[in-house]
Amino acid sequence: MPSFTRAIILHTGPPLTHAQKHRAELLPPVAPPTTEVLAQAALYTVLRDHPAPTASPWTRLASRRFNGELYERTITLQPEDATAEPATVRVTALPSGLFDLAVTAGDASTATFPGVTAHLVSPTTLAATLGGARVRTTVVPQPPPPAPAGVPASAAAERLHVFSGGRRTTLALPAPAWLRALGGAVAGAAQSALRAPMPSVVVDVRVSVGERVAQGQALVVLESMKTETVLRAAAAGVVRAVGCATGEMVEEGRELVDIGPEE
Repeated sequence: MPSFTRAIILHTGPPLTHAQKHRAELLPPVAPPTTEVLAQAALYTVLRDHPAPTASPWTRLASRRFNGELYERTITLQPEDATAEPATVRVTALPSGLFDLAVTAGDASTATFPGVTAHLVSPTTLAATLGGARVRTTVVPQPPPPAPAGVPASAAAERLHVFSGGRRTTLALPAPAWLRALGGAVAGAAQSALRAPMPSVVVDVRVSVGERVAQGQALVVLESMKTETVLRAAAAGVVRAVGCATGEMVEEGRELVDIGPEE
């Protein structure tokens, strides 16, 4: 006859409340994001920052902008647990339209995903073939909150809520360290003018003169040192002038977009 062993845990303190008894079920510890989730968040970010009418925006982008060479972008993602180390995902866009991904999680675990296919089905839905499996992931971006007085807007981080495999994972997408270090005026945190933080190539200009913009709206995408940065409006307003064009090389401090208050 099989034998069974039952473990009994004795509680010697005050009686536990109903909420305390079920705390582990109601508020489970935040699990670290898997390398698959990190890869999906990075793919979403890359594809979102490069909208195109084709199913795979990178199919022709690499050869058009980089003379057929490989294009790489490293994305930093901070898990919801603020004490956890940030993760990095190196995304390489191949001229064929496929992606190679190298993920380094905060716990130093690594994973590679070669030859990934990916495209955005909708502004919040990513379809990809990752590790030989087809995935369909919902990613809901949350713009950074208004920066407190005296804090540069570039210091705030966008949040990505990733719904994958029946779980929700929240990741912060901070601005590059060099952009945060530059402070508000040069980094484009001022309401009146958005300026180039360093010598860059203008990848995309997403607004035109007279257009009303919302706080946190993407205005210009820049590329420098194989890193792309999306500059966003620090406050709502109206575009008064656009001082750059797609494909143009701009110097540090160059005024890219001038935004005035709404009348």
